[in-house]
Amino acid sequence: MGADASAAKELQEVYQQLITDIKTDRDEQKAYIQELKDDRKHLLQDRDELRKRQDSLEDTMRSLQGDVARNGRMVECMRPFLCGRQGCPDRMSVTISADGAVSPRPKSGKKGGEA
Repeated sequence: MGADASAAKELQEVYQQLITDIKTDRDEQKAYIQELKDDRKHLLQDRDELRKRQDSLEDTMRSLQGDVARNGRMVECMRPFLCGRQGCPDRMSVTISADGAVSPRPKSGKKGGEA
């Protein structure tokens, strides 16, 4: 029976080592999974920050596009009043609103309609 007991003891040691190895592998997997979860959380935060920045940049771009369009309308409204001669008596002083509406400015009494 000594050989049977020795074989059983060896088998028990193998099982105990197997259990220890499985626990070690499981702990390593848990640590790796937690690391992946942390990385994913960090990436999601980065993505959210980038989306906010992109939205902000798009808002700024839309605002600037509106400003450029308004300035373009203002320039188009002023085109008929361009004159190459300084002090031209036909030059008319006007006020151009932010939306591009043109209204004549009252004469200030200065020569050539200059305000």
